[in-house]
Amino acid sequence: MDDHTRAWLRDLFGNPPPRGSGPGLDRDTILRQNDMAGKVVHVTIPGQLVEDADGNPIGMTPNRTESSYFGVCMTLRNLAEAGLTPDDVPNIRIVDEPRKGQQ
Repeated sequence: MDDHTRAWLRDLFGNPPPRGSGPGLDRDTILRQNDMAGKVVHVTIPGQLVEDADGNPIGMTPNRTESSYFGVCMTLRNLAEAGLTPDDVPNIRIVDEPRKGQQ
């Protein structure tokens, strides 16, 4: 991407906020994920709307409940930005930072 395109995109969308601001991975979220890691969670997927030939709703398909293993992985930078160390979150798998081109 050349400088002209980069400037045009910044004009269009503005400058991105600094990392760590706004919603996302904060300390409490990471600690909650650590508590859930390694457990089986149940997820209910709502049914879909059924319509007649004219498009009028006439019912719903059944809900579906599925079980899944809750696993979490993150980088050391994610932990450091939240003020945590790997010792604080023993159930979270620490992975290497992605290299350029792997994202």
